[in-house]
Amino acid sequence: MILMRSRKNLYSTLLWVSAVLVFATPVHAAKPDLAGKTVTVDQNKDGKIDHWEVYDSRGVRSLIASDTNADGQPDSWKHPIRGMLILREKDRNYDGRVDDRMVTDFIYDKTLKLHRHLPLWKELDEDYDGVIDAYRVRGEQNPIPDRRGQAIDPSHWSEAKEAAIVKAEEEASVKKSMESDNVLQMNARQAIQS
Repeated sequence: MILMRSRKNLYSTLLWVSAVLVFATPVHAAKPDLAGKTVTVDQNKDGKIDHWEVYDSRGVRSLIASDTNADGQPDSWKHPIRGMLILREKDRNYDGRVDDRMVTDFIYDKTLKLHRHLPLWKELDEDYDGVIDAYRVRGEQNPIPDRRGQAIDPSHWSEAKEAAIVKAEEEASVKKSMESDNVLQMNARQAIQS
């Protein structure tokens, strides 16, 4: 009995540690060697590309696409927005149009007592006509604005994403200029001391 309890504790500890290592890694850590490139992978080894990762000019992953029905066309997309926010889109009937869209955030789930990606909002086209049939916002019974009846349109997300990229570039340039100012101050101190 004690041995079984310790095994359960060991397994739960290993599961928790592996989840932290996998999910706590920044979604869009920069990889300068991949700047401006698209990485393709044949994950199921059937000879067709079924996974794409697109990197922007800074080497930050801007899109992850997957083919889930082995037709060679992506039907599932993940767009890292900022921090741990991810825009997830799916083409559930494989017609090339997004039918299911949600934004998730890596937050603490009180029910399961662990951190995981939970949806902040979700819109769904249940009859595949390009119009939102179900719209849910986490924690709200009657979300305002209600997007039901509107076309599923990704344009507002691309604008928000571009604004986040510009802000990140501005922060990086400010940090770089502060570092160069620190170097100049250190050089001036050394010159005065010698």
